[in-house]
Amino acid sequence: MNGLIIDAGTTNARVTLIDAEGRIRLQERRAAGARDAAVSGGPAALAGALRDAIGAILARAGLTAADVDACASYGMITSNVGLCEVPHVTAPAGPDALRAGIVRRTLPQVAPFPIDFLPGVRNAPGGDMDMMRGEETEAVGLYSLLRPGRRCVFVLPGSHDKFVAMGAQGEILGCMTALTGELLDALTHHTILADAVGGRFVPADGYDPARVRQGLEAALAAGLGRAAFAGRTLRTLGGLSAADAANYLLGAALSQDVLALRAFSLYHPGDPLYVCGKPPVQQALCDALRAAGLDAVQGVDGALGREMGVRGARIIHGGMSR
Repeated sequence: MNGLIIDAGTTNARVTLIDAEGRIRLQERRAAGARDAAVSGGPAALAGALRDAIGAILARAGLTAADVDACASYGMITSNVGLCEVPHVTAPAGPDALRAGIVRRTLPQVAPFPIDFLPGVRNAPGGDMDMMRGEETEAVGLYSLLRPGRRCVFVLPGSHDKFVAMGAQGEILGCMTALTGELLDALTHHTILADAVGGRFVPADGYDPARVRQGLEAALAAGLGRAAFAGRTLRTLGGLSAADAANYLLGAALSQDVLALRAFSLYHPGDPLYVCGKPPVQQALCDALRAAGLDAVQGVDGALGREMGVRGARIIHGGMSR
């Protein structure tokens, strides 16, 4: 059994080759995504990048297109600026409901075999209006890997931080989105704060929990705009280093996730919070949520975080084993 899983988001795409047991054999990544289609007005760049990645991964494995038994794709590739728009499934939704929403297409500009496009999920009418494409697949996979056996919330940081509420049977109850990652990027690189932080995010080995908490508390007290500018003031007048200011700004930005989670109607105080992500963002998020008085916060092991999308796609697809 040779299965291909395509994870194509806003800015990046990854093609994974798996065997019948779902084990990852090889991966190819390309810097292309739905944003390219949105900017250029067409899908040619994304389609070309995926064609190249598929060809490369098959060549590395000594396979041809005829050897591919199944191919599943998820993420922003299924949006209106992707390669095949697929309607969202309405929450609550488990793997069976998501499987029923799969759309199969053959796109010669990408591959000669059919590709199964997995749907995203939208919240039920009457609740928090929100939606996701890609995180639902990761959430299904992560629930299978962790097996919490109860209601919980997955915290999935990225350009758009997602909070995904899960039911006790592993069904997706709904989600909430915060623009935290893009806000931090904009503040770090495209405002006057770029000088204060040296135009850099906090590196993995430069995390300072005290400075992060200082920024978090300032933003929760006076708002992100005031707290962010205070980072420049502290750098100019208070003697902070660029690394100090970057940690402070990270904490200020994460205040938006704290506020979003407090407002998330599907989060019940006491629900376990499982936080994914790479260092130092994962640790900073865990510390920020705990500092804000939210209990039961746990970091997800990085190995599980890397596997969850592939696991989820395989579960939802249902046809990648024999």
